[in-house]
Amino acid sequence: MKEAILDHLSDRHAAFLHGAGWEGSCHLLDKLALKGQERVLEIGFGTGGSLVLFRTHFPDLQLVGLERSGRMLERARRRLQFCGISGVELGLLEEGSAFPFADQSFDVIYIESVLAILSQEQLEKTLAEVWRLLKTGGRFAFNESIWQPGADPTELRRINDFCRREFGIIQANDQLPDVEAWKSLLTDAGWGIEYCAAVEKYQASLPKHRQHHLSRLFTLWGRLTALWNRKHRQDARQLSQLLGSIWKTTEARLQSYILIASK
Repeated sequence: MKEAILDHLSDRHAAFLHGAGWEGSCHLLDKLALKGQERVLEIGFGTGGSLVLFRTHFPDLQLVGLERSGRMLERARRRLQFCGISGVELGLLEEGSAFPFADQSFDVIYIESVLAILSQEQLEKTLAEVWRLLKTGGRFAFNESIWQPGADPTELRRINDFCRREFGIIQANDQLPDVEAWKSLLTDAGWGIEYCAAVEKYQASLPKHRQHHLSRLFTLWGRLTALWNRKHRQDARQLSQLLGSIWKTTEARLQSYILIASK
């Protein structure tokens, strides 16, 4: 089911599938305060919405992306081409494989709505790879939906069991039940926390350029094209019902955070 959901979203050219969407990515980009010449890696770029955002505001970035879904990768390439953006290096990451880069290859690595849905083992392996790939003094940023403090652990496990059964992925890591647990995970591994804030408390000030409007048009084109497909419409109704049932029980329990750490 996990692959089915990813294929469904990629067919719709869905973008910014994380906390606060466009605003969340602007929040992350703004707080990174890039100089514009860095080598930057996005892990799990989906259909490429954030790649367009980063590249447009900083055209001289050495921008690289890794994605596990072949269909998402194909849509991201088409989005960048549609927006007239070149020079972004994209690659497919095989399940269970190490990231195909040398140690200390990047100044910045960022992830949006990926870490919290990994198993604890996958999460620890990913964080270890991020540490390996970052230069000394490099920064790691993520935007993730995290459980609010005080949630009942039994209820969180029940929610994740349902999501794992229906979608093949969890709603959010229940072994890290709040943002303080995430911060401790990083500091215990040697990271220094530079910034941590709820996404919804931030108002993006970054301007939208021509490429951003083209990217939105690409997303709209995918959504309209998918609606012509009968099976897609049926799948969309089924997914909507399932997501609606679980969202009613999780909406008040989740909060999206931007967290930036340095090596």
